[in-house]
Amino acid sequence: MSRAVPVLLFILVALPACGANANSVRPLATPIPIATAIAPPTSTIPLPPPTPTPRVILYVVQEGDTLLSIAERYGTTVEAIIAANPDLENPDWIQIGQELRIPVASDEETTP
Repeated sequence: MSRAVPVLLFILVALPACGANANSVRPLATPIPIATAIAPPTSTIPLPPPTPTPRVILYVVQEGDTLLSIAERYGTTVEAIIAANPDLENPDWIQIGQELRIPVASDEETTP
């Protein structure tokens, strides 16, 4: 152990003698600047066509109507009619004269 101390002291004393000082210490790696701007994608993949927004018509329930028959008449689904009528308490029971909102595609015929 007595020999390690003089060797260590020699290294510490020898560094200043070689011209090294605390201000001349260099980092091991040089930082590389990173660009922050990102170029827009140049993809040529076609986008799908936009989904048409359904519009809603008011329909007055007639004798013999069911949600299924109304849905088939307007090219929609029973689930879409139920979703468009959140105040519909029982979808299995509709009354003559009751007004229902029927979602239809914007380009479809709106007369029954």
